[in-house]
Amino acid sequence: MIVALCPLDNAFDTEGNRVAIEHQLAIAAQGGATLALFPECGLSGFKERSDLSPPHLRAASASLQAGVARHRIAALVPSIHLDRSGRPRNRARLIGADGTLLAIFEKTGLTRPEQTWFATGDVARRRSFALGGLRLGVLFCSELDEPAERYVDEPVDAVLWPAYWGHGEPFEPHRAQPLLVEMAPAVR
Repeated sequence: MIVALCPLDNAFDTEGNRVAIEHQLAIAAQGGATLALFPECGLSGFKERSDLSPPHLRAASASLQAGVARHRIAALVPSIHLDRSGRPRNRARLIGADGTLLAIFEKTGLTRPEQTWFATGDVARRRSFALGGLRLGVLFCSELDEPAERYVDEPVDAVLWPAYWGHGEPFEPHRAQPLLVEMAPAVR
């Protein structure tokens, strides 16, 4: 299985981010990737702002799912989600190559600054899934410092870590290329 690690800028423009994600999906699909992995809050941007209404986020997510189906590649796309009380949660959606929502993973290990804005998860959710003959786990940001068994309920072949890199460095989204990584099941 080939996983595409797709770079994005930490932009606060949901529509611009969706377009950049679709650009990365096209390149990843052409490279033979089975799964595209995007950074934390890749769709929404990692910042509170007034345009992040539930209808806006639902429309962006629906458009993204249609884009994933067009490119026929599964994608793990993190984004802000507003809960019923209107508090933002840091989530990632696993979208199948046919555009269906397969799973939602929620960040529970919030940093101190994140706790001022994000709501923590109600339940510590297990975060592993099977795709392409592999069992993959999902950790967010600082959760990497915590014991993996807190998040992953069974042995995994690899852990996906959707995080940003290069904060503050110039970023040209149309020049950025996904890093294609070939993976095989672990020998147990």
